[in-house]
Amino acid sequence: MVSLETEIAGIVLKNPLGLGSCRLGYTGAQLVLAARQGFGFITTKSISVEPRNGYIPPCIYRKGSYILNAEGLPNLGMKQTRNEIDFYNKKAGNDRVPLGVSVFGSSVEEFQTITEYLDSEEFEFFELNLSCPHSDPTKKEACYLVGQDPELTAEVVKAVRKRTSKPIFVKLTPSVLNISYIAQSAVEAGADVISATNTMPAMDIHTENGLEGKPVLSNITGGMSGQSLLPISLKCVYNIREKLTRTPLVGIGGVCSGESLVKYLFAGASAVQAVSVFYNDGGYSNFQRIIDELKLYMMKNDYETIGEMVGLTHKKIR
Repeated sequence: MVSLETEIAGIVLKNPLGLGSCRLGYTGAQLVLAARQGFGFITTKSISVEPRNGYIPPCIYRKGSYILNAEGLPNLGMKQTRNEIDFYNKKAGNDRVPLGVSVFGSSVEEFQTITEYLDSEEFEFFELNLSCPHSDPTKKEACYLVGQDPELTAEVVKAVRKRTSKPIFVKLTPSVLNISYIAQSAVEAGADVISATNTMPAMDIHTENGLEGKPVLSNITGGMSGQSLLPISLKCVYNIREKLTRTPLVGIGGVCSGESLVKYLFAGASAVQAVSVFYNDGGYSNFQRIIDELKLYMMKNDYETIGEMVGLTHKKIR
């Protein structure tokens, strides 16, 4: 009999597969629906101080093994999000799973404001989005740039750490020369968990008649997710685990099967988040498929617990 239970930053998860921050976590009703699928944990859409409408369509483009998106961080804002968290806690009932609130800001002060406003609500952790590749790069402290700069990363984490005792997950961009260096700065500043990674900055261009030469996204560039991101994010998780052997990690990027989930565990993650696979054919039915594949792999290979697999790659190469 295999056990899928895992723990991260003191939070017990019934399985290691979480729903990452996306439009599927926009409202309280959506969060309840996600919890009822059986996820180990779920995360809200990234929220700002004030509501945002995001970019005009097209904001999402699917092709082959990848998805491009540039939504412009649309969200309900921190005040309405508090109501959505309350709705989730009241309606989820026995299906309730640990909830994370994803936060972004264009300044340290905005991260502080959101943290202070929501900290008293019932949820398990904050996730700091320091890595969104389609935020405004003209602002010195736009969240994408924070995740590329160890000093700015530490400044944001320190500010949030002073305002909450909840676990802090820091979500990093893969678009850096040495992600483990950024991760170390975050942990030294007070982060409890590193989430790796967000989407990879990318673009695509139409070639068909009538659209030839036109970018596929209204924002021109965006973030790449899906199976094509897996080898990139997997390397990031591996590199961070090499440097930070005791820091819990969440793997993100290209989780579409039990096998891809296992790879993240081997690389050093204790849990994963998935998003793109639930936008594909089958939607949320892909959740149970991934879990069933994970169980089957564990049974075939004589693994009884998730912990036995975490970091295995590091042991194999020593």
